[in-house]
Amino acid sequence: MNKQIDDGLGELLKEVKETREALAQQDAARMAALDELRADVAKHSKSSGDTEAKVQRIVDDVAALLAKYQSLEDRVNDICKRI
Repeated sequence: MNKQIDDGLGELLKEVKETREALAQQDAARMAALDELRADVAKHSKSSGDTEAKVQRIVDDVAALLAKYQSLEDRVNDICKRI
């Protein structure tokens, strides 16, 4: 039983690390998109369609992250129930 718990925790820690790295990359991408939007608004050079597409990309990224967080939380809860 302890091996199962250790294996489960090892998997979870690996997944948390991978998620943390993905979050850092996605945060950087979102910040770059927001900076680009700010620059475009300052120049008044982008159409509303281009701006809307960038905002939608950011929203989609956040939704994907929330789903990943929920999955991790469910796994942690499952491991806690086994302990």
